Amino acid sequence: MIRTFAYIIALLFISACQSNPRFDVQFISSACIRPYYGYHYLTCHPLEVWINDRLLIIPDEFETDLATIPRVAWPIISPMHSSLIRPAILHDWLYKNDEGYSRLESDLIFYGALRDEHISRLQADIIYYSVRTTGWLFYKGAVIS
Repeated sequence: MIRTFAYIIALLFISACQSNPRFDVQFISSACIRPYYGYHYLTCHPLEVWINDRLLIIPDEFETDLATIPRVAWPIISPMHSSLIRPAILHDWLYKNDEGYSRLESDLIFYGALRDEHISRLQADIIYYSVRTTGWLFYKGAVIS
């Protein structure tokens, strides 16, 4: 546990020293999801989001598993936490579709979306670094979930 905490602190320190592009994210519409199968959902209507000066529209019927958070971490933050739903849908869309963003940019957009949804900086940092560490497994269909 102490080793994990030290790892997270080291990642936060290293990231503070890096200069990454900033993405301002603002959701325009609410999220609507319905069960599809297992822990997968379909969007009920389009989700509109501004990323810097670009409007992105995620269509209805888009399949998402929301945030791929291991079950052991669900007591800390559940993938069904209302503040995670829109950022998770957006991140899944960016990971599955070619919108012209790299994986790093997609993860930074996700971070901006988390902060737009008022996720605390500490929680957003932990979620962001978890995605940076394991996201390559899911990027552009690397693993079918």
